[in-house]
This record gives sequence, C-alpha cells and structure tokens, in this order.
Amino acid sequence: MNTADTLTGPVPGLSGTFVLAEFRFQVNGIAGTSPITLSNGILLDSSLSGIPFITSPGSVTVPGAPEPPGLTWIGALGLAGLLLARRRRLLGRRSKVATP
Repeated sequence: MNTADTLTGPVPGLSGTFVLAEFRFQVNGIAGTSPITLSNGILLDSSLSGIPFITSPGSVTVPGAPEPPGLTWIGALGLAGLLLARRRRLLGRRSKVATP
C-alpha cells in the first residue's frame, strides 16, 4: 500500500509529538493475528529535507467464527429429553393402575 499527502501554499508548519497518520483495515480471511510493519517511509519538509520519525509496530486480528454448541450443552439437552421420556412412562403406568 502506498500513501502520500502534501500541503501547498504558505501554511504554518507543525512541531512536537503527534500522530501523523492512522490506518484502518477491513480484513477477510482465516482467524488469527498478523503483524503489520511499516517500511521505506519518508517524511520531507517544504525544502525537501528529510524529517526524522519513528514508526510503531501494529497488528491486525481476524476474529474466528462462532463456535458450535459444546458437548456439555448437547449432553444436557439429551439428559433433559431422557428425563421427560421417563416421566411420561411413569405417568402412563400410574393412570393404567388407577383405572379399574
């Protein structure tokens, strides 16, 4: 990716410490984190003299897809189904015994 910017005309310069640029990415791909490194950067003043600067490393994170329900959840549903089936059987036996 290449980017460039310039000021034209008589504008006052800046000095001090500040963020000059910030990049935002929209990512698609496999879940994980990848480093981002800036290289071959050049900053020039209005006389085309180099300006010293420091870059900060960064990273981009691609979130994973939602995980499917765990085995514990599936097991709990299965157990609830077994208990309901047993209850129905027990209630069915009681109604047959109570009827003459």
